[in-house]
Amino acid sequence: MSDYTYNGINLTIIRDADHSNRLIPNGYNDAFEGEDYDFEMVATATDDEGEQYNIYWIFSATKGHEPELDSYDYRKIHRIEAI
Repeated sequence: MSDYTYNGINLTIIRDADHSNRLIPNGYNDAFEGEDYDFEMVATATDDEGEQYNIYWIFSATKGHEPELDSYDYRKIHRIEAI
């Protein structure tokens, strides 16, 4: 059973999501305390044929008031890339 489906590709997570550390516009370094910023998360997954992908999500947070990472909606995938 897959964890996610993206553009018809069934994906099963094999490595939990973590910060990608990619610098993105309106990111953490662009925000002051109390301002909103965006950040990217990435996880590794396989499809039904065993092909591996990185799954990416873009989330927003308020600097200094970040919620727990498991409180975000991971159903809204930003993009995937075959690896």
